[in-house]
Amino acid sequence: MDVWCSTISKDGSFGTPFCLPFNTPMDDITPFFHQPTQPCFLAQRWPGKGGFDIYRENKTTDGEWEVPENLGDMLNSAYDDTYYSFHTQSQNAYLVSNRPNANCKNESLSADCLDITKPAFLLKLN
Repeated sequence: MDVWCSTISKDGSFGTPFCLPFNTPMDDITPFFHQPTQPCFLAQRWPGKGGFDIYRENKTTDGEWEVPENLGDMLNSAYDDTYYSFHTQSQNAYLVSNRPNANCKNESLSADCLDITKPAFLLKLN
């Protein structure tokens, strides 16, 4: 599982898809590109707290992608943390996880009980 990209022309047609350079030998899934500040957020399996963790990927001033940065304990858990998104107007971040909580009492590490979570930690995008 890798993250791919394609350009979209003004007429709505898509260019040839290409694999992004920050993919790892492990699984890379659920990208979210924040247009106003340009970072890409994605879930990767390595190295992390366990399961999928949310990483931030930034572009350098010359347009190259940096090494993905694990967003740490305040956002990630030992469970699968995926589908990070940020709502600019409300300034709320959300992710999907199978971590146990009030709405999902699954005690295993399996992905059979996913829930949308609003992390207590708000990642500053600017």
